[in-house]
Amino acid sequence: MEISYYRDLGHNYLVIEIEEPDRDNYQFRMIEQNTLKRLLPCSIHNLNGGAYLYYETDSRINLISMTEKGGLRLEDIRMLLSDLKEAGDEAREYLLDPAGLLLSPEFIYKDPVN
Repeated sequence: MEISYYRDLGHNYLVIEIEEPDRDNYQFRMIEQNTLKRLLPCSIHNLNGGAYLYYETDSRINLISMTEKGGLRLEDIRMLLSDLKEAGDEAREYLLDPAGLLLSPEFIYKDPVN
């Protein structure tokens, strides 16, 4: 899985190359056509014969950055665990496999204000 980051004039993206692109894949269509409250907004781009998932990370910071900026309080950890559970529940509501969620700290983003 190739991961990169892209920035244009008004947006920041986490970009994941799709190894075997299948635009008719149900899960790809669901994440592209629906806004899931607990998941980053996503769009699929076809570039140079490849397909890429663009996750919008505007104004959000990842878990690694959150811990570097002063650590996490107990309440932050409780909220994070609650949000992760809700993300899995929401994925199931859209018939998405929660096992496909990337749960490494560099892929968990949160709005720093909340």
